[in-house]
Amino acid sequence: MSLHAEIRVHTDNITGEIDPRIYGQYIENVEPDDRVIYGGVCDENGELRASVVEALHRMKVPVIRWGGNYGDVYQWKDGVGPKALRPRRPNYFWGGEESNRFGTHEFLELCNVLSAQPYININMGTGGLLEALAWLEYCNYGGHTFYTELRHEHGQDDPWKVPIWGIGNEAWGHWEACFAPPESYVRDFNQYAQYMRRLDPEIEVVAVGHTDRTWNQAVLTGMRQPADYLAIHLYGHSHLDRPENYEQLVALPLAFEQELGEVIRDLEVYAAVPIALTIDEWNVRHFVGGRLNRKSPRQMQDAIFAAGVFHVMHRLSQIVRMGNYVTMVNGNAPLRAWDDVITITPLYEVFRLYQQFMVGSAVKVEVVSPAYNITPFDWVSTPHDRASPLSTPYVDVSAVVSRAEQTLSIALVNRHSTQPIRVTTEIGGSVDYSLCDSVQLSGASPSALVSDLVQGSVQLQSLSARCWQTELPPLTITWLRWCEVQM
Repeated sequence: MSLHAEIRVHTDNITGEIDPRIYGQYIENVEPDDRVIYGGVCDENGELRASVVEALHRMKVPVIRWGGNYGDVYQWKDGVGPKALRPRRPNYFWGGEESNRFGTHEFLELCNVLSAQPYININMGTGGLLEALAWLEYCNYGGHTFYTELRHEHGQDDPWKVPIWGIGNEAWGHWEACFAPPESYVRDFNQYAQYMRRLDPEIEVVAVGHTDRTWNQAVLTGMRQPADYLAIHLYGHSHLDRPENYEQLVALPLAFEQELGEVIRDLEVYAAVPIALTIDEWNVRHFVGGRLNRKSPRQMQDAIFAAGVFHVMHRLSQIVRMGNYVTMVNGNAPLRAWDDVITITPLYEVFRLYQQFMVGSAVKVEVVSPAYNITPFDWVSTPHDRASPLSTPYVDVSAVVSRAEQTLSIALVNRHSTQPIRVTTEIGGSVDYSLCDSVQLSGASPSALVSDLVQGSVQLQSLSARCWQTELPPLTITWLRWCEVQM
């Protein structure tokens, strides 16, 4: 039996502006053999790897967050100055050793060569307020102080003006060095934010949010001056050796959307002024035999999952302003750089093509699609132990208009693993469009490690001036760009 979906795109109904930073990335020095930093973005001496930088430049990286669990035990002063003099220390969180050859200068050089906005998490766990202020002074202050002179000695005359600073990381988690009840966390947040903003009034600060209602209420009502962003962490789980793993994995973006909807309601009720959301940690973790495997390469099913997450961010673009995928290179990353071999995963193409097509004004989309019901295997956030059953449409669609470029772009996902779906799409609004570009990403199976990418091959059957049909093959993501017809 053939499957059919109906789509209506309302080009005059703008629902939000898509911030390119939702396609951002994340790095952290985790377990040594994960090679996220050393053996990933840089060599063992902390020098950036040219082949990796070139591949990331092609993908595009709008923002990079540097922080995480290790950030709450990291001493930034260890990572500046001549590399031969930098102390080698234990990685107190993840194990192994930290050479400190990759530090502040190297991170900001990476951001500079990629034209990526830097986002630094201060050490709220073992560092203290003065250490955070010293790091901000070293990076951003333009005067003549001890730390600005130290920056000059280390070869950087002008301040970098790092725009985004995170105050704490997962402070609700017992594993964190900054672990605290929400009332204690927000008291400390207020102090850090007050003095950091006084030193540099132009920075934006990020507070630790949660998918727990009690945490958000205490933090949001306890802020003396609101944060610029509230950070939420969401993780999908892919159990590669379990039946129906694909179906539950690609349904998880809907669970993300439910969680984010609750957080948005917290912001509406408890925040004194509008605060943006950043999903500054998210990804899909691979499990085999119940054990996490960060070295498992990203697959086609991960690309379908990520496309669904981007569509959620598009639908919530009025408030979701940034995202950081964990991690950028190796680990769970879109780019695998193992020794001298650079591997482009299906996930890499998703990040590249969504940035190419899907930036602009999100518009309302109505979709009527066949669906399936499934309960995710695991939680997608703490503290929830089990996600609720999800009714998951096979076809997921997002659309954006660019008034500057006079274009309409539509991304269509067919989540079905075996069946093509014929879609009928009607474009409503005051502007007429003509198809000017198309790209389709497909995989031979959910577990495929490589994907096929074909440009200009999508065939449309016109039903009227504003209505057309096409067939979406299984396991595909399709991007269509329409140009305004000049009358």
